[in-house]
Amino acid sequence: MFLLLLFLFLLVLAVPLWRFLAVFVPVSLALWTFSWAATTSTPGYGKYFIAIIFILLAARAITKWTHKP
Repeated sequence: MFLLLLFLFLLVLAVPLWRFLAVFVPVSLALWTFSWAATTSTPGYGKYFIAIIFILLAARAITKWTHKP
């Protein structure tokens, strides 16, 4: 019984953590990609497209998080 309660308690803690990570990971990767793109000497704007993809993934996670059916 104690293990079941412990499992349920940890599950309740893990759900908000998962939502936080679903936003935090793409945003942190986008910031790292922007800093990499600003410091690298590779020509062109394609390197910024990778960061834009990460920002769009974070925006999608926020939209799914706030607009639940």
